[in-house]
Amino acid sequence: MGSVGSVGSEKMAGVIDCEDLNWRAVLNGILLAGMEADLINFDYHRHATFCEMIAEMYGMNFEPESDPKLNTAYLRQRTSN
Repeated sequence: MGSVGSVGSEKMAGVIDCEDLNWRAVLNGILLAGMEADLINFDYHRHATFCEMIAEMYGMNFEPESDPKLNTAYLRQRTSN
């Protein structure tokens, strides 16, 4: 399932394994709690549509890793500039 971690004063992020059958529910719960999320075992073709939709729903940035071999993506709070 997911786990939670933080470094120093940085915002906490839940780590979600996209191979877990319940990854969508876990991601929703983490975002609902106001946390950010790191996705592992992320496959753009299988997981991106849902991630883009939920990121928009929670007003977050969806950031897939630029190197697809890393199989990771991130949902982060939008920064106001």
